[in-house]
This record gives sequence, structure tokens and C-alpha cells, in this order.
Amino acid sequence: MRICMPYVKEESAAKTIVNDSFLKILDKMDNLNDVAAFNAWAHRIVRNTAVDHLRKTSNYRSFIRLQEYDENTSDFSNKILNELNGSDLLRMIQLLEDNERLVFNLFFLEDYSHKQISKELQITVEMSRWLLYKARKSFKKIYFESSKVIIGMQ
Repeated sequence: MRICMPYVKEESAAKTIVNDSFLKILDKMDNLNDVAAFNAWAHRIVRNTAVDHLRKTSNYRSFIRLQEYDENTSDFSNKILNELNGSDLLRMIQLLEDNERLVFNLFFLEDYSHKQISKELQITVEMSRWLLYKARKSFKKIYFESSKVIIGMQ
């Protein structure tokens, strides 16, 4: 579940992904050559199943007009990511749109390059960059909105 939650909003979707992943793992267990690599192998299957789930359920391929990138948004988002604890980060990531969340997770959590993301999702490198830009911008907005709520409660 921990691997799936950054990719989907609902816990029920994460459970479906985990179930599908376990079926794939059991079905392909004969393909595993090195038992020591089981954790990495299983992690990759779960992540790929989550990506496949998002491909089927979201419209991440929709056309988006490219705009100029805002370097301040990029720097600020990196600063926010370093300051948040895990549960707050996960909650904020889940508020992103599906296509933005998918690219955000692959870039930051899986350490994929834009070229790897474009190949994995069958989109252009430019689209990957654009979606990451949008995700960072949305993340910044979510961060400030949640900060206002926290400050207002004190």
C-alpha cells in the first residue's frame, strides 16, 4: 500500500493495485532469477501496476499548451519537499491531479529522468516537463492553502 498511495487518491484504488500486483508477482515468480532482488523486483511490479492503473483511468495524455517554466516555482517546490514530513507530503501529493501526481512521483520518488518518464508514459519529454511544472505549481498552492489552515487554527 505504501508504494501505491502516492499514485492514487483513494485507498480502494491502492488496494486494487496491490491485489493486481500480488497476482502478477505470483504469476511471474518463475521469472525471478535472484531471490535477493525480490524486494526491488516486487516494488517495480507494484509501481508499474500503479502506472498502468493511472493510464487506464486518467486522461494524462490530454493536450496541454506549453508555457514558460517558472524557475522560482521549481526552487520553492524543492525547498518545500525537503521541509515536509512523510505523512504531510503524501497527503499533499494525493491532492494533485492524476497526470501531475504520476509525473511528480516518478520524478521525485522514483528518481526518473524526463526521458525515462516520457518512455514509461508514452508522452513527449516536453509534456513530462510541463506536467512536472504544473505539479510543482499546484503543490506550491496546496502548501500555502494548508499553511493558512494551520495558522488559522492556532
